[in-house]
Amino acid sequence: YPVEDFEASFQFMQECAQYFLEVKDKDIKHALAGLFVEILIPVAAAVKNEVNVPCLKNFVEMLYQNTFELSSRKKHSLALYPLITCLLCVSQKQFFLNNWHIFLQNCLSHLKVRDNYISVLIL
Repeated sequence: YPVEDFEASFQFMQECAQYFLEVKDKDIKHALAGLFVEILIPVAAAVKNEVNVPCLKNFVEMLYQNTFELSSRKKHSLALYPLITCLLCVSQKQFFLNNWHIFLQNCLSHLKVRDNYISVLIL
């Protein structure tokens, strides 16, 4: 696909991401997280050099930290774990290496607490 179309798509995604960060309503946040996951899964399946395109890099960096922090709250974890996973999958190598183990520890801590709801999601 032409890189211009890819960039235009992710510029729109950045606008949606900005709204995701600003909105307070839980249902809207969860709906946007689900939308991002549906869009990012095919990207993650075929991603190669696209991780170096600045608009994708900015999208990941814009969303990751806030999403990770929100996922620590039980009411958000089910909706946001798939998004965090997708963001890691489409991130640059160094970003992935710096963050995957922290997310893994977070997932494992839910298994240790025997939170069946989250355990099923993780497995």
